[in-house]
Amino acid sequence: MTFENALKRIKTAFANVDASKLADMAVQVTLSDEDCGGTFYFKKEGSDLLVEGYDYRDNDAVIDIQRKSFMDILAGKTTLDVAIEKG
Repeated sequence: MTFENALKRIKTAFANVDASKLADMAVQVTLSDEDCGGTFYFKKEGSDLLVEGYDYRDNDAVIDIQRKSFMDILAGKTTLDVAIEKG
């Protein structure tokens, strides 16, 4: 899978998230996969989460993760804590 395809799936996963109860934040994510590595960020915009495919320097957090682990977290198949434990 290419990074562009992965980013489209991630944008779709974030499309219906109600972020109204979240604190203002911006998180940079780097997918570390060899075949679809790349950097994007998500940022709270009102009650939505904006997802864009580039390096966001003014972030509140940085995550380096494999695409499958990130998608499993979004799908509720695992938690961030479990993904960290597994490496």
